[in-house]
Amino acid sequence: MKGLLYKDLIVMKRTYRVYLFLVLLFFGISIFNPSNTFWAVYATFLTCTVVSTLQNSDETSGWARTCDTVPITRSQLVTERFLLAFLLNLATIALYALTSGISALFGLGATLGTALVTLLSMFMIGILSMSVTLTLAFLFGPQKSGLYRIALIVVMVVICMSIINYGSGFITGLQNLPPLVLALAGIGFPILFMTGSWKLACAGYSRRFF
Repeated sequence: MKGLLYKDLIVMKRTYRVYLFLVLLFFGISIFNPSNTFWAVYATFLTCTVVSTLQNSDETSGWARTCDTVPITRSQLVTERFLLAFLLNLATIALYALTSGISALFGLGATLGTALVTLLSMFMIGILSMSVTLTLAFLFGPQKSGLYRIALIVVMVVICMSIINYGSGFITGLQNLPPLVLALAGIGFPILFMTGSWKLACAGYSRRFF
C-alpha cells in the first residue's frame, strides 16, 4: 500500500502539478468573491478527479496489467486509489482553511459562518465526485468512463452555476440548518456513499478483463 501511494504521488508531482496552481488560483478568486462557494468547491472537484485520471492513464499505458503480475490484489489497488483521493480532498480543504485564515487577517475573504459552510460543501462534493469518477474508472475502463466523466462535469458545472446565481440564499439556508442535520448531510452521507462506491469498485474491478 505504501509503495502504491509513493508511486502515485511521484507521478502526480511530475505530471499533474499544474493542478496545484489552478487550485491556488481558484482559492484566490474565492477570496475576492466571498459570498460564492463555486470556486472553492470546483477546486475540490478538480483535485479529486485527478486520481481517476491517474487510473485511466495506468490502464492506457499498460501498468495496470503489470500490476496484476505482482503480489498486489486489485482490491488493494482500488483501496489505495480511494485513500489517495480522500487524502487529496482533505489536503485541499486544509489549504482552503489556511488561505481563508490568512486572508481574514487582512480583512478579506468570507465570514466564519460562510467559510465553515464552504468547507463542508468542499468535503461533500469532493467525496461524492471522487467516489463516482473512481467507480466509473474501475468498472468501465478509460474510454467509457471518460465519456461518463464528461457528463458528470457538465452536471457539476450546472450545479455550481446555480450556486453562483443563488449563492447568498444557498449559504444562508445552510447556515440556518441545525448542526446535526448539517453534519449528517455534509459528512455522514458522503462517507456512506464513498464506502458503498469503494465496495462496488472492488467487486467490479476484481472481475474485469482488460
